[in-house]
Amino acid sequence: MPARRSDGLASRAATPAGAGAGAGAGAGAGAGAGAGAVWRLAAVLTGLALPATAGAQQISLSGTMGTRQALLVIDGQPQALAVGGRAGGVRLLKVEAGGTAEVEVGGQRLRLQLGQQPVAIGSAPAGATQGDAASAATDAGRELVLPQGAGGHYLVDGWVNGRRQAFIVDTGATTVALSASMADALGLDWRSAPRTLSSTANGTIAVARITITALRLGQVQLANVAAVVVPQDMPHALLGNSALDRFTLQRTGDTLRLTRR
Repeated sequence: MPARRSDGLASRAATPAGAGAGAGAGAGAGAGAGAGAVWRLAAVLTGLALPATAGAQQISLSGTMGTRQALLVIDGQPQALAVGGRAGGVRLLKVEAGGTAEVEVGGQRLRLQLGQQPVAIGSAPAGATQGDAASAATDAGRELVLPQGAGGHYLVDGWVNGRRQAFIVDTGATTVALSASMADALGLDWRSAPRTLSSTANGTIAVARITITALRLGQVQLANVAAVVVPQDMPHALLGNSALDRFTLQRTGDTLRLTRR
């Protein structure tokens, strides 16, 4: 896990040598690392629609690499499969552009979508009630599980005020950070926002301070998240500590788990 910095938008580990100025350099390493095989990752929910049993398998799509491979989460365990591959009784049939995949489980074909809640296969356990399902759904809105991507970084699909935006997890970023072009595409009113100076690995820059009214990461909802808009282009928005401080972070192997405080 990169060490936190109190004064920078990007962590040292996220800034490649010779990168461009500003926070965009920090995000660049997260997107540029790897030899053309960059996983497109989405937040994966670990909460289940019903308590897991042998008869109720949970499957979700966490990431894709072109149309050849997909990263599935089967009963909470990440599994990287090539088309035609099988794990945990799940066979990957097809990966399509746009973040969808088709799998086969027990002779049944299913279509999965990035960011979608896990699909339950099989019957609910005996004695399960609507209250059980409601409780599990609440848990699903509290946790994210992110597989490690290229360069050791974690990417997550998010929604800013209802509009989709990819983020790179950066524990060295003081706040959530967006480029001006991202903020425009998201419909954020930032041009009249107050300015402040922010220190980065490449010097001090002026940034616009804004508040994101509604930020959704997977099924986890956050309200009134502090953010900055920087003038430089960025390949990814940074999910900094103004959002991450609302979670506890636990890294196990190549998996990062974020649990809502």
